[in-house]
Amino acid sequence: RITGSNITGKIPDFIRNWSQLET
Repeated sequence: RITGSNITGKIPDFIRNWSQLET
């Protein structure tokens, strides 16, 4: 389940970055 944890951590990071760019 290490891969899942890694992805879960990267998913929010990308979304947050994208949200900031749109703002």
